[in-house]
Amino acid sequence: MFYYFYYDEVKNKLSVSKDQKNDGLIEIKPIRDDGTDGRWRWGFDTAKTKIESVYAKFMPTKKMWGIMEKDYLSKRDAVKATSSWTHRDVNSERGSEQFIEIGFDKEVFSRPKPLGTLLRIIEIATYPNEECIALDFFGGSGTFGHAVFTANAIKNRKIKFVIAQLPELVDENTKEQAIAAAFLKKHGMSLKISEITKERLRRAGKKVREDNPDWNGDVGFRVFKLDTSNIRPWEATAETLSEQIDAYVSPILEGRNEEDLLTELMLKRGIDLSVNIETRQFDGLTVSCVDGGKLFTCFAKQIPASSVEELTKGIIDWYKSLKAGKDTVCYFLDDAFENNVAKTNLCAILEQHGLTNLHSL
Repeated sequence: MFYYFYYDEVKNKLSVSKDQKNDGLIEIKPIRDDGTDGRWRWGFDTAKTKIESVYAKFMPTKKMWGIMEKDYLSKRDAVKATSSWTHRDVNSERGSEQFIEIGFDKEVFSRPKPLGTLLRIIEIATYPNEECIALDFFGGSGTFGHAVFTANAIKNRKIKFVIAQLPELVDENTKEQAIAAAFLKKHGMSLKISEITKERLRRAGKKVREDNPDWNGDVGFRVFKLDTSNIRPWEATAETLSEQIDAYVSPILEGRNEEDLLTELMLKRGIDLSVNIETRQFDGLTVSCVDGGKLFTCFAKQIPASSVEELTKGIIDWYKSLKAGKDTVCYFLDDAFENNVAKTNLCAILEQHGLTNLHSL
């Protein structure tokens, strides 16, 4: 990662080279504090690609030229955030007031953060990327998601968010959490902090829409829980081999549903969990279509031979209407087919219509 930058001060033009030149340009190379040659943070190819995002600057204290990465805050009138925030909208009491405004009792969640604080953080952290993904590791009362909805509506942006929350229990036997527990019970929710987070997001989305009737942005969200794989692990020993073989007639763990399988499959195939998912019924069998036809799944536990014709016709018509292309992939459960003839017929019909990437679990 050692190479040279060359700066033409007259034309204000910067270039990179692996070889040393002698053409009158200002030569800039990485120098350590002790004066020896160092290494650049970027590789040579990256430097060539990102040459427009850096500039040459003379450093008077070191009496040498250096390479600086551009600070895009300069596009906002060169005003950086202050280290002390005394604005009224960041007052902690505003957090409780805003929580109450969407129908919660103050005691349901202690000291939720004010929207103003998070709106200011979002504005600083997401500029200039208008469609970035913001992450909150501690969901709590859900203020962060509320703030993202609000920022998108006010600024007409498309920020997405990921909110993580541990399955922390609400203890109904403590004075501090008794009201929160009563609220969750009243609404038929489990006694977990994450349930408050989700309910806040639902109510916040509704309020943001009411406050911004001309805005047609997205206030939806999906909920995923960290779990083990849906696929049964193979853990046979000499003593348990027979038992494992019997269990592996179906590789899917008991208690897992079609949505669980689809989510894991999307993750393993590198498909964004926020993409559009549609479902349709064909002869009583649920088929899911992911991301405009990139993936079709039917994880019904039983696919009768009599359903194959209608099932394949439904998938083919859907696939053709989307004009999804040749990379479409289809998944089924291997042990769902009534017999091998049903499975063979389904594969043959789909392949005749261009759906050749067929897989089974």
